[in-house]
Parts: sequence; structure tokens; C-alpha cells
Amino acid sequence: MSEINDILKETLASTSIKFDKKEKIKAIITLIIMFTVTFILWNKEILEPVHLDFLSILIYPIKIFAIFLHYLSHGIVAIITGGHVVRLRFFSMYESLTSSCHFGCVFSTYNWFSHILAASAGYLGNIFFGCLMLYISIRKNWDKTVNTIIGIIMLLITLFIASSILNASIKNLHNIDIVTTSFMILFGSFMILSGTKFSDKINTFILRYLGIVSCLYVFFEMPKNIFITTPNDGYQCNAQVAGLLGMPFLSKTICIIWLLLSILALYFTLKITFKTEEK
Repeated sequence: MSEINDILKETLASTSIKFDKKEKIKAIITLIIMFTVTFILWNKEILEPVHLDFLSILIYPIKIFAIFLHYLSHGIVAIITGGHVVRLRFFSMYESLTSSCHFGCVFSTYNWFSHILAASAGYLGNIFFGCLMLYISIRKNWDKTVNTIIGIIMLLITLFIASSILNASIKNLHNIDIVTTSFMILFGSFMILSGTKFSDKINTFILRYLGIVSCLYVFFEMPKNIFITTPNDGYQCNAQVAGLLGMPFLSKTICIIWLLLSILALYFTLKITFKTEEK
């Protein structure tokens, strides 16, 4: 076991990118700019409801990716805890702008406890995958491989959802939203292209950007989950967890807890990353 640990440490040390103090500050400032711009664009439709423009289209693939990880996490935990995924569905771009949801994931769980775990897994999964991507982004040559894998997974799941709907009945063709499906395919293809053709710097930037968006996804959704009341509030993850606990009044509190967890996770991820990179 000690030999395996030594090999692992040596591998991580040899693949770690070294940063000096200025490069660290530059990396942090870049992450802050990424977050700020994305937060503004993400919640732009609050000020301009159902207003489809260039900026909405620009941020749409990023939203798709973050919510893709969100529902993927729901499904993974549901399966791990003895349940299964009942149905996956794409929402149209118009529906996404009005309900801030791009996928639907209906899952069946084994018992009450597993249901709470699966309902909590969405945002927690975003935090986990986001921190993992940020950590991997400072490893030499890892970012290209990871971006390629992300693209392949997105394409496979997109084709799986589309084929499942069509296999059920050709009449279900109307349930496949062409716009969202096209964005998924284009985004997955772009990630594969990036991982196989683009430079290390571009791949590192892309992976870091996706990492920060995923890790702070709950932060981007906070205005809608905490400050704005909608007819879909009962379907939000925090509302479901609060309901399962028998304390629906804790819905917004749970959202705030996830928000604090995402900030703490990001802080310690960056701290560990930069500590590892010190010369």
C-alpha cells in the first residue's frame, strides 16, 4: 500500500504545473472575472423575462453543462442507493428561460433516506465535479483528456435520451427539443475537438471555466431559489429535501447551506491546489 501511495504522489508531483506568486494572483483574478460575467449573464432573464437574444444564446451551452451535471448527479446517487432513473427529458430553450430548467430527471428511490440523498445530490454533485475539474486543470496534459471525456459522455447521454424517447414510440418525436438537443451535440463535439486539437492553454481555460461554473452553480441559481417565488418552487431540490424532512420552512435555509458549502469547497480546493503548486 505504501508503494502505491508513493507512486501516486510521484505521479501527481510530476504532472503538477508550477506557478509563481504573480501567476497565482492572475489565475484567481481570472476566476473572479469568469464568475462575475457568468453570474450577470446567467440571471439576465430575471430583468428581461423570456427575452431571447445573443447573450442568452451565448450563456445557454454553459447552463446546459451545469444542469447536465446536476441531473446526472441526481441519477447516479439514486442508482447507487438502490433506486433507478424513471425518465429523462430535454426542455425547450423557451421553457428553460421561463422555468430555469433544461432537463427533467424523475428518479425512484429505495427508501426515505435514499430519497433525501438523491434529492440533495444535484447541487452537491455540481460542487464535487466543479472542484474536481479545477484541481485537474493544473495537471499537465490532463485537461485535454478530461475535456475529451466530457464531450464523449455528453454525446452518449444525449443520444441515449433521444433514442429512448424514439424507441418508446415514434409519436414521442415532439418530446425531443431540437434546439436543446442540437446544443448538447454541438457542445459535446466542441469539447472533443478542444481536447484533441486545441492547445493546453485553451483546454486549461475551458476546464477551469466549467469547473468554476459547476462548483458555484447553486450561487448562480440563488436569486431564483431564495429571492423569487415561482409556481415551480415545490420542485426545486431544496424544497424537496425540506419536505422530506417534514420541515418545508427550511427550504431557503437548505439552499443557503449548499451555497456556503460551495464557497468553502472552492476555497479549500484552490488552497490545496496552490499549495501543491508552490515552488
